Amino acid sequence: MFASVGSILYGYDLGVIAEAIHSDNFVMQFNPTASQSGAVVSVFTGGAFFGAMFAGPAGDYLGRKKTIMLGALIFIVGGSLQTAAQSLDYLYAGRAIAGLGVGFLVMIIPLYQAELAHPSIRGAVTALQQFMLGIGALVATWASYGCYINFPATSDKQWRISLGVQIVPAVILAALIMFFPESPRSVTIAHVIQSSTDPSRWLIDHGKHEQGLRTLAKLHAHGNEGDAWVVAEYDQIRETIAYEHENEAKSYLDLFRNKSSFRRLLLACAIQASVQMTGVSAIQ
Repeated sequence: MFASVGSILYGYDLGVIAEAIHSDNFVMQFNPTASQSGAVVSVFTGGAFFGAMFAGPAGDYLGRKKTIMLGALIFIVGGSLQTAAQSLDYLYAGRAIAGLGVGFLVMIIPLYQAELAHPSIRGAVTALQQFMLGIGALVATWASYGCYINFPATSDKQWRISLGVQIVPAVILAALIMFFPESPRSVTIAHVIQSSTDPSRWLIDHGKHEQGLRTLAKLHAHGNEGDAWVVAEYDQIRETIAYEHENEAKSYLDLFRNKSSFRRLLLACAIQASVQMTGVSAIQ
């Protein structure tokens, strides 16, 4: 649940910008054209594209928690630039940087949740990502409305406060995520394609077998490392890692060269695109 704060940031920033760029004070101060207003909105998702791309390698190299913290810190920088914007260029930069941070978060957080959760609740836990996005958009709508009706057109608080609110949950996420356990599992892009139902594990995959076993026991058996399920899961992890190291794609190009890998990649991307084609983005 706590990790899903990253998705709240995504939903909030998506929802808050509409009020900000159309508030009376913003229009008087910056007088943006239609194209400039559109650019302020869209550079956010442009930044998210690159953030999601970088989050995979970062998650494998740094671990899940540090990657989440990195994404939150980047978002704080972007949110601060938006809140303190003195020109449209400030807003462009702030939106792009905030998007970069959100890209990290929305890619790595569901992965972190799936790797921590017991298989029996994994679906419900990872669904929190989308649920919290809606919560973030809901909060943004009411925060924006409150600022619009309670501050006069002569005050830049009409849009700065609503933009600044998004920094608060990002600070909380960055400050507290390191107190949570590191994922005992890890999924690289190649692993997702080849072994989506049984992801390899970050601690164990990086030679930290005892720590990985200890984390599994803490998460699922109150610290009992001799628990039958924990032992079976631990053994399965090690077997899966050994298999994947022998059969995984050795580069991103292999995902396109290998027919089996490309089929999985195409299916995953097609499902993602199909969800957006239902029109949900237009409603949001």
